[in-house]
Amino acid sequence: MPILISRPEDMYWITLVVPRDFRDVLMEYVHRSGVLHLAEVKEEVPAEARKEIENEITRFSKLLEKLNSVIALFREEKVIEIRFVYSIDEELKRLLPKIEKVVSEIEEIDSRLRNLARELDELRSTYEVVYALRELNAKLRDLDIVTKYVYCVVVCVPKSAFEGFTTSLAKYLRESVIVHVGSYGEKVFAVIAGSREDYDKLLKLIEELGGKLVKLPKLELSISEYFNVLSTRIKELQELEIKLRNEISSVVENNIEDLVKVRELLLIKIERLRAILQLATTQYLNYVRGWVPVSEFSNFTRFLEESKIPYYISYEVAKDAPTKMRNPRAVKPFELLTKLYGVPRYGDWDPTPVLAYSFTVFYGLMLCDVVYGAGLLIAALFVLDKLVENPESEGFKLFKRMLMIAAISAMVFGVLSGTYLGDPSVIIGHEVNLAIVKQMTDPGFLIALSLLIGLLHVDLAHALAMRRAMIMKNWGLAINKMALFLLQLFGIPYVITKLLKINLPLPVEPSNLVTGIYLALGLLILSHIITNKGMGVISWVFDLTGLLGDVLSYCRIAGLALSTYYLARSMNIIGSLLANAIAASVPVVGLGLGIIVATALLIPVHILFLALSAIGCFAHSLRLCFVEFLTKFYEGGGIEYTPLKITTVKRIHLKPSQ
Repeated sequence: MPILISRPEDMYWITLVVPRDFRDVLMEYVHRSGVLHLAEVKEEVPAEARKEIENEITRFSKLLEKLNSVIALFREEKVIEIRFVYSIDEELKRLLPKIEKVVSEIEEIDSRLRNLARELDELRSTYEVVYALRELNAKLRDLDIVTKYVYCVVVCVPKSAFEGFTTSLAKYLRESVIVHVGSYGEKVFAVIAGSREDYDKLLKLIEELGGKLVKLPKLELSISEYFNVLSTRIKELQELEIKLRNEISSVVENNIEDLVKVRELLLIKIERLRAILQLATTQYLNYVRGWVPVSEFSNFTRFLEESKIPYYISYEVAKDAPTKMRNPRAVKPFELLTKLYGVPRYGDWDPTPVLAYSFTVFYGLMLCDVVYGAGLLIAALFVLDKLVENPESEGFKLFKRMLMIAAISAMVFGVLSGTYLGDPSVIIGHEVNLAIVKQMTDPGFLIALSLLIGLLHVDLAHALAMRRAMIMKNWGLAINKMALFLLQLFGIPYVITKLLKINLPLPVEPSNLVTGIYLALGLLILSHIITNKGMGVISWVFDLTGLLGDVLSYCRIAGLALSTYYLARSMNIIGSLLANAIAASVPVVGLGLGIIVATALLIPVHILFLALSAIGCFAHSLRLCFVEFLTKFYEGGGIEYTPLKITTVKRIHLKPSQ
């Protein structure tokens, strides 16, 4: 069983007690030990202390938010390695004053930038108007006049509505004229003058057309003079903006390592403060409860001994606990798949080993191409890191290793089937068969192989379900699974000999198999009556259709394998035809030119096919493992083991923000 199914690691339930004055020291060492999964306690931290801790969390969280904004200003790609040599509190005490000063300096520059941006926006809006009217010989103060008898104003109208504006102006505002017109982009600016009686009509007209009045400063300068002043001022502000942004970049660049380190320290500190809120407190003592893996318990106690703090610890084997999965190194990457379905319950089965074998075989058979497998391996090794924010995260490393294993599996099956970008004969130009198993590209053989794999895989799931039912003393389910096996034992030979007319060396006459089939059906119906009472009389039928449907579902293995093969082969044929056509039509250099053009076409297309095939094979392999297999015997529903932990050496991969 350990080959197929593993079990989570055993846990100790511990209570750790220290004098009240050693609370922070306790959390420092618990954090550094990295093995204690904290449990909630009923006794709460006193209200006054809780308020103080919550204020600290709020203060650090706000600073953390500012740090994230500052670090986002870093414009280079860089990997920063952080080493936590001192205690977290000592490191923060040493670095916080400097970083707070840096953040304050950046905030001050940023405030100036925001003010400058507002001023620039206002000046640019004015610039649009002045640019459009720059040829008008008039003073600025004369372009915003509304008296008892006359008015002179500047209006802005969308270019698409300006023709209608002029028509309406001539029709309804007979005592008003357009003095000057200019445009900027999709806007038209017009100087309108006329009788005061028309002013209110003008306001209503421009509102209907989606326009507006434009206010200009009442200066003694002419429009052309103000245009020059405005242009100079905008240029000065733009230069100042660049200077301030460079200042921010310089400050961030000079302090980036400390900024990142303090950010990581704050994350740890906030986590620790939240953990302190889970401490139970009495008048003289603090105590913490949680779970420690049995294999780590001696290291945990030794760590406490080295801390030189007085403590008392009690422990017992946990009856219920978070789940720490325990699998061999080669299988460990596939824990991601198990967690995706559901973390195992503590003390229950962990199907990671059998999932690892199944997924690897399914994926390899579906992709089944040496070159595509090599391409996926190269992508996993050198490309994937550049597509994620933190390539050093544990989850990403496991996913990367899982893809590498899947890629190697595809290469192995590709060697067996002799598939190198589909059929290598098309690329080489003459018939060549590199297959070790020559039937691997035959559709009939692949479908038969897929069905056989499906039958074995589904039966393995039912066998595990039967074993589990027997352990749980669920006799109805155990009889059900036994009946399914008997039905296959007698039914499959009967179908092959009687319906398919294939002679099999059987120990009994084919007609005698019918008795076994009836016996199996009787047990199947009985199991459903035990489990489902009256509904069991008809519900047994769904087991038969379900078994058939599950096995047929594995035909997708053949479907994916053949689609990968024929897509690659078809594209190679197109490339070969293109190369031959160019070679035939262009003398002398035609052959070389044809090869270059065909290669330029084939490389991106095969990369696209690889990406689509890799995703498709992953999704369908996952479906077979989850829907057709795990649902038979596995539930999940556990809580993942997540101890308080500090990574003493951490690599942070910074990328320029988009």
